Amino acid sequence: MKKMWKSSKGVSPIIATILMVAITVVLASVLYVLVSGYTGGVGSPPISGALAFRADQSDISGGNVTFVLSMQAPANPPFTDVSVTILSPDGDIVSNVTYEWVHVTSESTHLKGGDRIIISHTAGESLAEYEVLVSSVGYQGTFGGKVPT
Repeated sequence: MKKMWKSSKGVSPIIATILMVAITVVLASVLYVLVSGYTGGVGSPPISGALAFRADQSDISGGNVTFVLSMQAPANPPFTDVSVTILSPDGDIVSNVTYEWVHVTSESTHLKGGDRIIISHTAGESLAEYEVLVSSVGYQGTFGGKVPT
């Protein structure tokens, strides 16, 4: 049988280095895509805004409080894309508290800075230290406000 290889040497050091760098880049890219799925996805912008507590329109001990919305991103989201989560002082999600949006600066299908959210306790109990969190479809993270004591 005739020998096809004249040399018993392996791949040259330069080719080996290029292959190692290429494999490392591919593995890092795959890992980035996998991990970014757990953190909101590739390219999801962060939500940006605030809720300002309105003491003049609130009765904390009576279970009714009002916040004014200030929203930069998304600027004017559809009402159906916005979620509100209300947390007790212990950090638990509560079900005996309701909310409603009052459209001051926007039409009824969208939200905009200046609109208000009214939080009401169904049993009329105090809402002191409750926290209101707002999130939106297509944006990662939340923003919110806390009811003072």
